[in-house]
Amino acid sequence: MDARVANLYRGWAFSPDGSRLAFVDDVKYMGRVVLLNLSDGSWSELSDEPGWGMLESIAWVVDGKGFFATVSRPGSSNLVYITPDGTVKPLLRNCRQWMVTPIPSPDGKYLGFQACTTGANVWMLENF
Repeated sequence: MDARVANLYRGWAFSPDGSRLAFVDDVKYMGRVVLLNLSDGSWSELSDEPGWGMLESIAWVVDGKGFFATVSRPGSSNLVYITPDGTVKPLLRNCRQWMVTPIPSPDGKYLGFQACTTGANVWMLENF
């Protein structure tokens, strides 16, 4: 699946009260969290601190006052918390696993996410 198409499935999230949508897409929004207010159709942007990498997936915190996001960089992945003013606070840094789809628990005490690894081995068999 093309990465841009895959991002459609994990690059957005409803706010806890259902009044807003948050979008991330490194190609389309270039490192910004874009917010859509569903009641009046207005758009706003939240720029995160530069240098973190490609925003891949996003989830609202339970109180609606921030976001969990996964960020991809060459060779590593990060799980971050983004404050309403755009400050990025790392939760997991430089992981070798590809992390996506953060999902906070309803009580806000836990955070689940998908972590994937890829690997390959080459075996040479001689004289069999």
